[in-house]
Amino acid sequence: MKVLSLLYAHWLAEEEIQEHQCSDRVWLPSHMFQRWVMEEDVGTVVIATLEHVGVCIYGPHPGANNTLYAPEWVCQALNVSGEPEEDENADDYIIPIRAKPPQCTSIKVQPLTSAHIRLAEREQTPAEDILSRGFERYTCWSIGQSMRLLLSSGDILEVDILEAQPAGSELYCIRGGEIEMDLLTPLDALDSEEAPAEPPVVEPPVVEPPVVEPPKEETHEEKRKKMAAAALARLAQQQGIRE
Repeated sequence: MKVLSLLYAHWLAEEEIQEHQCSDRVWLPSHMFQRWVMEEDVGTVVIATLEHVGVCIYGPHPGANNTLYAPEWVCQALNVSGEPEEDENADDYIIPIRAKPPQCTSIKVQPLTSAHIRLAEREQTPAEDILSRGFERYTCWSIGQSMRLLLSSGDILEVDILEAQPAGSELYCIRGGEIEMDLLTPLDALDSEEAPAEPPVVEPPVVEPPVVEPPKEETHEEKRKKMAAAALARLAQQQGIRE
């Protein structure tokens, strides 16, 4: 099937597209969606894989029978353009495969920014609850996956899934059970803590030029004494020569 970006989902309002971009929801042609849903119990979340990417089969679309619509991050993860132009690139055609991943019991989450902390402070609620509300638009995740969470403030928080339990699975279901969350310090907060402090600015000492006082003019009395002393010295010299 041709994978198209949700940006081209003309039957959705702009606000709906913005919300679904922060989810793992994909839309199938009507006949295919009905077949997928009929094979599951009523109310069961339908999970599929598009190659290595886990998604939720969310609804039918009114477009062409050979297309499915997915969020931008899914197109990027699949390395497809998501553009509606027809081409012969086989890499743009992907078959969804039904998946039954195990229920996730715990995760380690690395937020890239601190948007959830600021929101938690304003709402006076734990930061984990802020992220849990953003995760509600997803049905599954895998270790190493980067996720975009739409917060109630309208901000988009990017997080990385570093670890998940139980071990040994590539994909985990996150619906229908309690999940213990290990929420790490946001990377932007770590960057500010590790940034070296600016060295204090030391002003060079100001060196005052030496004060040179002008020579004092001799008084008349000082000149007279100096001349008398010189005369006595010459007289003593002359007497010494005669002797």
